[in-house]
Amino acid sequence: MLSHAHSLLLRLFSGRISSPSFTPSSLLNHLTKTHLDFTPHHALLYESIVNSHVQLHLPEKSLFYFNQMVDKGMLPTSNSFNGLLSCLLKCNEFEKSWRVFESMRGKVAMDVYSFGIMTKGCCENGDLNRAFEVLGQLEDMGLCPNVVIYTSLIDGCCKSGDIDRAKKLFYEMGELGLVANQHTFTVMINGLFKKGFKKDGFELYEKMKLGGVSPNIYTYTSVMNEYCNDGRVNNAFELLDEMLQRGIFCNVVTFNTLISGLCREMRVSEAEKLVGRMKKGGLGPNVITYNTLIDGFGNVGKMDKAARLFNEMKSNCLSPSLVTYNVLISGFSKAGNLSRAAGLIKEMEERGISPTITTYTILIDAFARGDDMEKALELFNSMQKAGLVPDVCTYGVLISGWCRKGNMKEASTLFRSMDEIYLKPNDVIYNMMIHGYCNEGNSYRALRLLREMGENGMVPNAATYSFTSQVLCKDGKREEAEVLVNDMIRLGLKPSVSICVGYFSFLRDESTNRLANDFEVSRCLSWPTGPFGLLDLFDGQSTNICPQMTKVHRLRDDRSCLSSFWRWHINDLFALSFLSSKCSQVTRDVKIKRTRSLFIAYQLKIIKLLDTSTTGGEPPKKSVAAIAAEVDDRLAASTSSQYAMSSVLSSFATVEAKNAGLTKSFFLIYFISDPPPINSFSNLPPPLPPTAPPSNTYQSILVPQGPQPTLQQSAKWAENSSSVATGNASMQLTYLQNGTTEEVKKIVTTLNEAEVPSEDVVEVVVSPPFVFLPVVKNLLRPDFQIAAQNCWVRKGGAFTGEVSAEMLLNLGIPWVILGHSERRLILNESNEFVGDKVAYALSLGLKVIACVGETLEQRESGSTLAVVAAQTKAIAERITNWPNVVVAYEPVWAIGTGKVATPAQAQEVHFELRKWLKDNVSDEVATSTRIIYGGSVNGANCKELAAKPDVDGFLVGGASLKSEFIDIIKSATVKKND
Repeated sequence: MLSHAHSLLLRLFSGRISSPSFTPSSLLNHLTKTHLDFTPHHALLYESIVNSHVQLHLPEKSLFYFNQMVDKGMLPTSNSFNGLLSCLLKCNEFEKSWRVFESMRGKVAMDVYSFGIMTKGCCENGDLNRAFEVLGQLEDMGLCPNVVIYTSLIDGCCKSGDIDRAKKLFYEMGELGLVANQHTFTVMINGLFKKGFKKDGFELYEKMKLGGVSPNIYTYTSVMNEYCNDGRVNNAFELLDEMLQRGIFCNVVTFNTLISGLCREMRVSEAEKLVGRMKKGGLGPNVITYNTLIDGFGNVGKMDKAARLFNEMKSNCLSPSLVTYNVLISGFSKAGNLSRAAGLIKEMEERGISPTITTYTILIDAFARGDDMEKALELFNSMQKAGLVPDVCTYGVLISGWCRKGNMKEASTLFRSMDEIYLKPNDVIYNMMIHGYCNEGNSYRALRLLREMGENGMVPNAATYSFTSQVLCKDGKREEAEVLVNDMIRLGLKPSVSICVGYFSFLRDESTNRLANDFEVSRCLSWPTGPFGLLDLFDGQSTNICPQMTKVHRLRDDRSCLSSFWRWHINDLFALSFLSSKCSQVTRDVKIKRTRSLFIAYQLKIIKLLDTSTTGGEPPKKSVAAIAAEVDDRLAASTSSQYAMSSVLSSFATVEAKNAGLTKSFFLIYFISDPPPINSFSNLPPPLPPTAPPSNTYQSILVPQGPQPTLQQSAKWAENSSSVATGNASMQLTYLQNGTTEEVKKIVTTLNEAEVPSEDVVEVVVSPPFVFLPVVKNLLRPDFQIAAQNCWVRKGGAFTGEVSAEMLLNLGIPWVILGHSERRLILNESNEFVGDKVAYALSLGLKVIACVGETLEQRESGSTLAVVAAQTKAIAERITNWPNVVVAYEPVWAIGTGKVATPAQAQEVHFELRKWLKDNVSDEVATSTRIIYGGSVNGANCKELAAKPDVDGFLVGGASLKSEFIDIIKSATVKKND
């Protein structure tokens, strides 16, 4: 009877039957009128109405009647409550479900299922804090969490990337006596794989099977996916066979996983056959299936097939997605069919799919590779007009295009402009820029960028080290090249043949002893590269080779043989025939009478021990030494050619190596007479310790802008002094650093005793490091002022080590320097960040010396004025208190280099800065703001610079440590006398 009534309610609410007399409201009103007191019948009717709406997935009405029921003092059962929570969560009403859950605590008799539903909802919505809060509430009630709750928490932790917490929960389950089920194992295995813990994932999969828990389709699919990601597609298919034998049928996701794995290995024909097998099993390919196949055929250059699949997809009523268009555009672009690619963009727009940054980047890359940089830049501009902000990849393909064209000026402009939109170049872009500079023979810029990479926490690749060291060798910079090679070895990168060729090319013009000694010092280079690069350098002059090789390896001088042992890594089997002919050429040139040669081919790329190489940790069936001995025996018994490079011996060695169980990808080639024993790689000469570059312990913002101080001076004074001279005042900034308090006091005493023009002519400001500010302030003469070298952008916060503007005010420091090039370039302070710092410091009453300036690349590219204007604009947009601002123009290329901008160059930039202030701020600000120059200012050039009408003073570097510093201060009188 009751079930029949409930069925009628469901049919009524779903619209399958209709009645003007019976609605939820009319039923409830009738019940209220006929029964003034609420009875269990009322609660039963309310619950029936709520449950009916829950089953119809109508969350709003379910919640409405649920709240009405509660407001009337009737409490639902736990089943009705749980049903409502599930309905709200399934309909993406997480916040409403949470409010209901919280409001019903202590009212409804919640059970473990209630907590399980809410825990799962929190985890699925990424709110782990609430999920663990629910777990705590459950435990506070004395209830024990079940496997479902733990599985939900583990899944949530895995999806949020907290794999350690997930593992802790997994093992905690076991301690509580809870047995993980299929779902628990699957989410844990999948989480481990996604975080890169492949070994742990496979071990847990084996543990799952050993524990008697059978994998389900989701477990199998997760493991298959990892096999495919690892390049082990055949293992994935073995798992498929196992799955089918157990009677588990594949779904579309499983097939898509295998299809993707095949396409990644370029096995597109097999992937297409698998789609046919999928169709025979009653499963239709979805959009992801087609996207994967289209991408696969595009990657192997079969765009006709990719286009047919695209049309087939549309004919099967599947709408192409953004990914579909992107992979097609990428394929046609790689094939050089740019008109077809452009046509696809038009088609996708007609379908209402807007091109993304990825779409534009694919096309920009295609035009850049096609040497059409004009079209690439046109697309770049179109993308920005469409409101899309270029990303690192977009900049990377454009920079790559300019580098390929050899236009490093444009490449450098793009490279440096990334900072303006808060983008940081990645290691790929750095490597491209370095290669570009190497190709044009500019070792200075290549080396500078390589060091900048290291400062930014990136490691250059082996090719970058190789190119840079070669260019350094060509430029005669042997020591810098050697430092790079040592750094490379220290980082575990293997020097290539080209590095050795470049290094020894530089050495071959030196004396014989010099060559031998240098080769001994850098002999670690030769071990992984082989003899051929070195032999080629001598143009077949065997009389030069053998003595040096003998000396280097402490072997006897026997011109009848080349007594040396060479090994190196080779990645492709094509090298076999090349090396055979090359070795034959070497033996003819050097006239080696007794040469035993062995090629041993493995399958992987890395080897650890020559005579104990293993597969999977098991000992080999036959050692390399044993194979070598057999080759020697065959050679000794042979009456044919003296040269052991025949294909017969090569084939024999390869087969024997395979039979021995040696499965690693490596070629061993050695030329031996009275050979040394074949030892493990652990006996190779160790890498030399890298030559440490000169350390720069200076911590202040400004680097020396004149000649570097002596070691003794450096102990007292850090990076620079800056002098500012304007109309009636001159400012002297001096940095005291790396010295003791007593040494600082002596320097201040020297300043105090100096005879300088009066305050109405020169304004002197001394800027020591933060730790010496109180000392200098207390000792400094009253007509000199004091400045800090930097301050933070806002009040307070978790910025350990930063100096706040409030600290400076507390110490009574009136001036602060902000935006110096060192902080802009090394610490990546953007124009906007510097502008914010200036604005905040001024708002607290500090006076600011705001630095602007261009790099060498920017000057050479003709963008100096644009750069300093952008830097000034970022400040001007944020401030109004110009009387407390001094602008310091400091060309980065003239800081600490001894180079100085000519008076005309300095005047040009200062004039343009003042003009910019006039055009964009006001005439008054342009006239009254002091614009000072910094960059290798010294006693010899200060008067000529000071005489320029728009140069209002100086930032003085190394010269401030010398007696000429006083002359620079006095140069302010040039304008006074005028």
